[in-house]
Amino acid sequence: MLPVPVRRDPAPLAVRLPVARPRPAAGHAPVPAPAPGSGDTVPDADAQALAQQQRAFDQLMLLRAEQQREANVIRDMMTEQLKRDEEVLKKFIEMI
Repeated sequence: MLPVPVRRDPAPLAVRLPVARPRPAAGHAPVPAPAPGSGDTVPDADAQALAQQQRAFDQLMLLRAEQQREANVIRDMMTEQLKRDEEVLKKFIEMI
């Protein structure tokens, strides 16, 4: 099985959600909404960070799938070798 490489990409960024604004109490003026573009989130940056996380996840899953395939092949080879060893041992015992 191949060793998992050390992670070189930056840690995943948390998805930033807009901050919930409290509702004004009855009789008070409403809290003004932030102007477009000056909000707490940057949609393009969030989308890029999410896409980067998805690519990193996909690469990790491809690596794990390849490692599992290799482990399956090695296990199958080991099983076949054990069967052959048993046959040889049985034939040796028959010779005695």
